[in-house]
Amino acid sequence: QSPLWLCAREAGEGRSALALYQADGAGARALTLAAEICTGLNLRLSVIAATPNRHESTRLLTNARDALYAYQIDCDFTAVEGAPAAVLLQLGLERRPALVALPVRPRPFLPFYTHPLCLAALDVPEAAVLLVP
Repeated sequence: QSPLWLCAREAGEGRSALALYQADGAGARALTLAAEICTGLNLRLSVIAATPNRHESTRLLTNARDALYAYQIDCDFTAVEGAPAAVLLQLGLERRPALVALPVRPRPFLPFYTHPLCLAALDVPEAAVLLVP
């Protein structure tokens, strides 16, 4: 499976990227790919972790911070208690990123764009969406 890049309908002036981190292979790949893109484009990377338990979200961000140690990029980390799709949309609307990177596990017989995280990311105005399986 390869990452899928969905271009924004209208390009914005975003100076940042937003990455949703999850503790699995797809989450690590999405974070690494977002960091590589931010390094090349000189974008600030905002990493978010959203789970029903805020303590768990904070633990996830510790792992994300460790994974990004080798990258020379400007990062911030946000732990949020809540549903990942709702948090992604809320923070995307507030921060207006140029890129939203997220891990998406494909479902059998359903395309990526029916996934709740993908639908939320597509609602972020002027942001390209990077879906990483």
